[in-house]
Amino acid sequence: MGDRAARRMSRQTLAAVVEPRYDELFSLVMSEIERAGYTGKLAAGIVLTGGSAKIEDASALAESIFHMPVRIGMPQSLKVGGMGEVLRNPIYSTGVGLLMYGRTKNPNRNSMPESTRKLNLGMDGIVQKFKDWMHQNF
Repeated sequence: MGDRAARRMSRQTLAAVVEPRYDELFSLVMSEIERAGYTGKLAAGIVLTGGSAKIEDASALAESIFHMPVRIGMPQSLKVGGMGEVLRNPIYSTGVGLLMYGRTKNPNRNSMPESTRKLNLGMDGIVQKFKDWMHQNF
């Protein structure tokens, strides 16, 4: 972290620090679900996304706190040329979901005025920028 040199620690030590934070976070989320009046109304359960969803047994801990099914969410049926398997990872769920949502909100970008298309870059431009960023950083 920061300027500190890397160091090794046992899996048990890391778990002793991380597990209580996950427990705390899931408990806060459960409190919000209760406050919003959704207790018992989430029949499909909870979906965990993002890199932190990949922590071993995070879904089991979440199930014990939420008392409902929990699954790890990841992008499905991607049509992003050559990137489908790379992006099929919970880390990219939010980004890919936002891109797909944007595409559904604007399926025929060619019907927009030219000035609007240039501002929006179009879905193809956004996907290309995302792909370029992914290749540079991963």
